[in-house]
Amino acid sequence: MTWIPNFSRTLRCSMVATFALLGGCDDGTMTMRMDGDVETDAGPSEGRPVAVDDFCAELSDHLCTANRSCCGGILPGTEDDEDRVTCEEHHLGACRTTLETFLRDPRTRYVPERGGAYLDAFAGQATGCFSEPPTIEALFEVFEGTGVLEADCTPANVNDDALLRISQASCGDGLFCHLYRRSDGSAQGICEPREDEACSHRFDCGEGDWCNLPSDWEPGRWGTCQPKKADGWECGHDLECASHFCDALGTCAAVLDGRYCAALGYEQTILHHRPVAYWRLGDADGTTAYDLGGRGFDADYLGTPSAVEGGIAGDDDGALSMDTAGDGAILMDGLAHVFRGPAMSFEVWFRRTAESMTGPLLEFSEGEGEMVEHGVRVWNHNTPDNVHANMRDTAGVNHGLTTATEGLVPAEQWTHVVATYDGSGMRLFVNGERQGDVLAESFDPRVEGALRIGLREGDERQIIGAIDEVAIYDRAISGGQVGRHHEVGQSGPRAQTFPLFRWLQ
Repeated sequence: MTWIPNFSRTLRCSMVATFALLGGCDDGTMTMRMDGDVETDAGPSEGRPVAVDDFCAELSDHLCTANRSCCGGILPGTEDDEDRVTCEEHHLGACRTTLETFLRDPRTRYVPERGGAYLDAFAGQATGCFSEPPTIEALFEVFEGTGVLEADCTPANVNDDALLRISQASCGDGLFCHLYRRSDGSAQGICEPREDEACSHRFDCGEGDWCNLPSDWEPGRWGTCQPKKADGWECGHDLECASHFCDALGTCAAVLDGRYCAALGYEQTILHHRPVAYWRLGDADGTTAYDLGGRGFDADYLGTPSAVEGGIAGDDDGALSMDTAGDGAILMDGLAHVFRGPAMSFEVWFRRTAESMTGPLLEFSEGEGEMVEHGVRVWNHNTPDNVHANMRDTAGVNHGLTTATEGLVPAEQWTHVVATYDGSGMRLFVNGERQGDVLAESFDPRVEGALRIGLREGDERQIIGAIDEVAIYDRAISGGQVGRHHEVGQSGPRAQTFPLFRWLQ
């Protein structure tokens, strides 16, 4: 069914009068279909008026009320931290440096009654722990715009997202800021109705769509409005996804727990970076080490392990205690089939006692004792205060890195270790810092056999202490991601900007 283009309120009213179908637009705008049927379009909702000066404060209150009820009250900092930023301060500051810029711009013409309706609806979403995600389209309904049909909406800088959004919001209801290219090469924006699915910039589509632009886009080159992508499709921005979440791998994905919290905890941080397997090991009082990575790689505990206090700050999840030889966990089926190529990463936290010598942290291997055939492995070795990573390849050749810093792994303290390989270079990180040089070699790591955590069966070498937070990735995670993992693990949940404000940056 074909619709008449959605012009501004004034233009639509004149069309209705011209066709003599309706008596006016006092109760809402009317639109007419080409088949003669008439349908009421009530336009943006209006409610109690909320002044610009009060908008961000009220929005922050809703966010922090939800944070306390939905996120366990997690806040950045600690109770005795004099520099602690409260939830309200954090969100209010973020709102004022992003959204308030739009609210105060005279071109967008904020409508206080629309603001009140939006905040009331947002409060309902917050109360529901954002099971219905907030959208940028709903937020922009608070603006009426000043640009009438064919008004100039040229942004001062077409490469500045905030300025481009202001130009889009400056056009009146039902109009879009279409960008054209003048003969001198400069951009020109004109407020126009949408007549087809063509879009002239990344924000030039309606709710439920995203603008698929050419890779070498510039004003004058248009793309196509397309439905937002389902989970699993490649993405470059949250607003391309139906879930409003483009993850760290550039893939539309289901929203993770903690996405709308004031701070992101360790578990949520790891899951955001998409491990293929992740064992928190706080369930060591049972028989199964459950995989949180989503692929069901549950491991079996061996020996007589028990759960002890974990190594992650601000987190009450426990760790796997390693008291005697034979304690640990094993995944018999292995993970060889999950790796898409040679690139991979291995991550673990561990704590050794003063009496502990050296021993395995993670190891792919087959067989036992002296007959073991190992592949990729990470050990507390060759002295108790150092770490060794060896990515043995499928031909049996070793590719190893060993730290050589006295006291790098002190007794009775938690140490964070990450070994990565990107297909051409191997790196070893300890407590967020890269150790030594990059091992620049190309090979195919051996990951056949069982994955053993904390032990090599039939071998007396074993750390005495505890192991925590084991994660495996099918790619080389970046140094920045490694550093963030260590920071959150050592200092507790990290403050994060609410997605709505990030979308406006």
